[in-house]
Amino acid sequence: MRKIGILIFCLLCLFGCINQKKESNLTKNAVDQRPNILWIVVEDLSPVLPSFGDSTIVTPNISRLAAEGVRYTNVYSPSGVCAPSRASIATGMYQNHIGAQHMRTRGNSKFLPEGIQAYGAMPISGIKMHSEHLRLEGYYCSNNSKEDYQFKAPVTAWDESSKDAHWRNRRPNQPFFAIFNLMVTHES
Repeated sequence: MRKIGILIFCLLCLFGCINQKKESNLTKNAVDQRPNILWIVVEDLSPVLPSFGDSTIVTPNISRLAAEGVRYTNVYSPSGVCAPSRASIATGMYQNHIGAQHMRTRGNSKFLPEGIQAYGAMPISGIKMHSEHLRLEGYYCSNNSKEDYQFKAPVTAWDESSKDAHWRNRRPNQPFFAIFNLMVTHES
């Protein structure tokens, strides 16, 4: 009886290892089903696009992206200026909650009035950018290439952020979150 118990135990261990190996191969060869996220930023454009109801221009590529993607049609900004808005989008928080409602002054101090110190916003401890959350979930996050959030982006914000940053630099089958900032309409 003891020998039969040992034999059954050995068979269970053997089959357990075989099943585990099969699962491991499936996981290795499986394609990640999470969506890739392509975020195209076009600043200061206004809703003068066919995908938002305007018929004065024709934009076949943007219209196709809008038809196949997600359009945000019910939005509000308490600070409709580029960098404060970017700060809010990057953190998911209102600009005034993280001190980013006023345009920062960091940069060349010779353009600042007497007595004004250069400053940038300083989000409260524990606030993470959207890309940091996605990176924690295994996404490859690239930003091409603007990083003006009113605050300095943490080193954990991006896998890659430069004029050459691209989702194509990720590992095979890794989901991506990629931002491309088109500067042609900024403050135009």
